[in-house]
Amino acid sequence: MISFLGWGAQYPLLEIIGEIIYYGTIAGVIVAFLIVAGKRLLALGYPKKRVVLFTILAILISFPAGYYGSRGAAMFYRPAAEWSLSGFYDTLLHGSSHTFHASLIGPLIFGMLFCYLLRLKFFEVFDTIYLYVPLAHAIGRVACLIIGCCWGDPITMNLYGWHLKFQNPVPLYAILAN
Repeated sequence: MISFLGWGAQYPLLEIIGEIIYYGTIAGVIVAFLIVAGKRLLALGYPKKRVVLFTILAILISFPAGYYGSRGAAMFYRPAAEWSLSGFYDTLLHGSSHTFHASLIGPLIFGMLFCYLLRLKFFEVFDTIYLYVPLAHAIGRVACLIIGCCWGDPITMNLYGWHLKFQNPVPLYAILAN
């Protein structure tokens, strides 16, 4: 709501607080759900030392890998004629677009590497982790709802002579779907 209502431009401190809420919520959700997933992996019988190492590595790499993966994927929103390696790096380093689904690619690649190095069964580990992804996504979208970054285009409706116009609450749809 902060960005949507224009409060961020009007009150820069409020924009900073909104960013802290947004990224803090996402980082907190990643840490909390990977710890819960780690406990579940222990219950499946994996050695404690490997599970702890996997959980720590996943916590440390998930946010940066997801963040830059989602920014880099924004290149694919452009026409195919504009795709290039330099365009990818430019979007990766200076882009502003983020998508949830693209943010799963980087952590998935690193997770596969960690599973291989720690000799964990990939499908068991990711069945365990991705059990929590919808709930983590729903909580992360609450942060989107608070700061108002992901609201859709305005919707205009004519209903029995009444003309309604409102902003499309896309984060609310994602919360409900998850």
